[in-house]
Amino acid sequence: MKIYNFNVRINVKISDNTIIVTLSINKELLEKVDKPNYEVELSETEQKVYNCISKNENITISELSDKVSIGDRQVMRVLNSLKDKNIIRREGSNKNGVWKIIKI
Repeated sequence: MKIYNFNVRINVKISDNTIIVTLSINKELLEKVDKPNYEVELSETEQKVYNCISKNENITISELSDKVSIGDRQVMRVLNSLKDKNIIRREGSNKNGVWKIIKI
């Protein structure tokens, strides 16, 4: 699976007769702009967790642990990795929240 991720910050300045739009991108992305298909690589475990979340956004860490056959702490590390890569985010509380796949 390929997941494309472009983190771009957009700043807009409006004055009386001009509009200035500035796109800010991180240095890592800038180095990869010339390369087609900028993508985030997922490990096999990250891919399994991603697939489980995409099927059930209410899935718990314990359920992920059972489905992926890894421990709860490893699941938390994988979730943090996916969050760091801007692939998923948690919405709501720890108890009643849901996982959201960030659409790219």
